[in-house]
Parts: sequence; C-alpha cells; structure tokens
Amino acid sequence: LTYHPGIPYSTGCDNWVASGYKGSVKAWSSSPYLQWITTSKFVATDVLPNQPYSHLDINVFPSQLYDVPNLKISVSEYRNLLTDNELETASYQILLDYTPRVELLSSHIYYDKYFKGLDATLYERTKFASDAGYLKLRSADESVLTRLMSSAFAISADISPEGKDFMIDFCKEHIDRWSDWMVNAVEIKDSEVKDRMIARDKSIQKYQYNEIKFSLARIL
Repeated sequence: LTYHPGIPYSTGCDNWVASGYKGSVKAWSSSPYLQWITTSKFVATDVLPNQPYSHLDINVFPSQLYDVPNLKISVSEYRNLLTDNELETASYQILLDYTPRVELLSSHIYYDKYFKGLDATLYERTKFASDAGYLKLRSADESVLTRLMSSAFAISADISPEGKDFMIDFCKEHIDRWSDWMVNAVEIKDSEVKDRMIARDKSIQKYQYNEIKFSLARIL
C-alpha cells in the first residue's frame, strides 16, 4: 500500500480535533489492484445527546481493470452517560454496501454475477440474530432492516455482548465475499464497457468525497 498524506477529500489534514470530537481521514492506493482505500473515523471527547460517540467509515475502490463493486463499511456507536460518569453503549448503526460499478437496471449479467440473492442472504442472517436476542431492533417494524438497494444493507439496533461477536462476523463475511470477487476477477477487455465504468467511478467518488468533505467542513 502507498500512503497519501493529506489527499483524501482534499481536507489537507490527516488528523483533526474540533467541536467535541477528534478523528482522522486517511487514504492509500495499491496499483494495479486498488484505486483507493479511504478511512474516516472519529471519537467524541464529550457524550452528546443523540450524537454518535464514535464512527468508522471505510471505502475501497477496486482497480479500473476489473468490474468488482466498491466495498463500503460504516459503523456508528451511540453511548449513554451513566450517573457515575461511566459510559454504556446504547446502540449501533451499521451500513454494509457493495456499490455497483455499472447501472444495474441495464445489466442483468452484472446483477446476477454479484448481487442475485444477496439481499435475502443479509436479511436472513440479521433476522436470525434478532430472533436469537443478539440484536434488539430500534423499531418494531422489521423494515428497519433496510435494503437500500440490492447492494446495500443497513441496521440500527441495540447489541448484546453476544451480538457484538455476531456483527464482527457479519462484517467479516461482507469483506470475505468481496475479497473472493477480487481474487476471481477477470480483466475487462471491452474498451467501451471500461470507459462507462470509469465515468461512473468518477461520479461515485466525487459524490462520496464531497459528502464527507461537507461533513468535515461543519466540524473543522
């Protein structure tokens, strides 16, 4: 991996402290397999009502030689301040995502290759954890298991000690599935397909960079 100080989101800084939080934004590249790996994380210096105590956001953009989806993991932890000034974890918000590199509506081959049946798999795994008492969903409506699209899955829940181990395994499965795609990736030969994918990559990266840059601008 090659580290790029000050590059991610054009913040010009790797570490920051402001507004009751401290955190970092970092980026690496690894040619020819990965375009970028970016991480954004922070932890609160004070417990604020209805605000995350800590947050980690990881984005991995594969090389434009392959069509493997982008990998995203986002975890926010919320805590309560107890009467004896100790902290307890109240809940987590977790987003697992594979961002498609092509328009899914126009490519059933790409959908079948990476996403067919994936939403049902994620739903069933989390439904099992909920029924086992590992997770206490933050809503009586099971639609809190939000399938944002075939590639993304979000959950907000209270998590028991056993549930923490489950969610660690759940995130690991998410990474392992993506790693298998990368290991078996075949280089794109069609120049038109590659050009369309590169244009989509730029659009996705610009959106994500601007989103986090805007968030940081409100803090720094």
